[in-house]
Amino acid sequence: MAFNTGSFVGKLIELNTSQQSIQTLSGWAIHHRRNAQQIVDVWFQQLTKSPKERKLLFMFLSNDIIQNSKRKGNEFTQEFSRVLPDALSHTYKSAVDDIKTIKQIDRILAIWKEREIFGKDFIDKLQSHRPKGLGKADSDLGILGDTDNMLKSPSKRMRSSSNSERPRSRHSYQISHQVRAGKCSAG
Repeated sequence: MAFNTGSFVGKLIELNTSQQSIQTLSGWAIHHRRNAQQIVDVWFQQLTKSPKERKLLFMFLSNDIIQNSKRKGNEFTQEFSRVLPDALSHTYKSAVDDIKTIKQIDRILAIWKEREIFGKDFIDKLQSHRPKGLGKADSDLGILGDTDNMLKSPSKRMRSSSNSERPRSRHSYQISHQVRAGKCSAG
């Protein structure tokens, strides 16, 4: 099946927060990697048009495409690097009063930095778009606790598929690790 911009727009409109939806569309995009420039351009256009509640979803999709396409080539890494500064600026601005969304974006950037998907200077440039006055970004602090399942690599997602898709707070993450380590009671 040949790439069709209208078809991709329709798929982006129907995209939902389920891991399966994100992985399916990511796989479709990777299959059409010869059209990476068009795919990224349409992704960016639709991101800027989407309501603020859906912008994080677009970031999850970009994360999945970028991480999973690396084995087949660097087309998407290069193409997303063109638009990510503007995309992050736009997404951060729309989430200026939504600390939960900002922390999820911070988490994506921390993963990209940790896995060296993009260079440190580029990640720093992306982080510079973060709203001021919210404290340091998690990625600046090196905090990479267990958060959203959609940010994990494919093999880690499979192992944790029984976990809920809802991110856990840092507090619940610490408690669950203390319980597993026998440092506190589960009750």
